[in-house]
Amino acid sequence: MSRANAAYNNAIIAHNNNNNNNTPTQMDQVRVQAEQLRIEAQVVRKKVSEVSKDLIEYCEKEKPHDMLVSGPQDNHNPFQEKKSCTIL
Repeated sequence: MSRANAAYNNAIIAHNNNNNNNTPTQMDQVRVQAEQLRIEAQVVRKKVSEVSKDLIEYCEKEKPHDMLVSGPQDNHNPFQEKKSCTIL
C-alpha cells in the first residue's frame, strides 16, 4: 500500500472515529492531497537525456538475449518440428 493510500485510510478512520458518517470531509481530502504532494516532492528527478542514454545502453546490452529481437535459437524452439530419421 502506498503512503498516500495509507494516509487516506488513516484520515477516513480518524474521521469515522469522530463521526459515524462514512464520507470523508473536505479537510480529510485536503490532508490526503497534501501528504501525496509531500511524497511526490521527495521523488528524485533525473534528466531525460541521462535516463534515455541508460535505457539505450541497457537495450543494447540485453539485445542478444531478447527473444523478440533475435528470435529463438533453433535448439531452444519447442514449436519447431522434430527431425526424424527414416530408413529407406
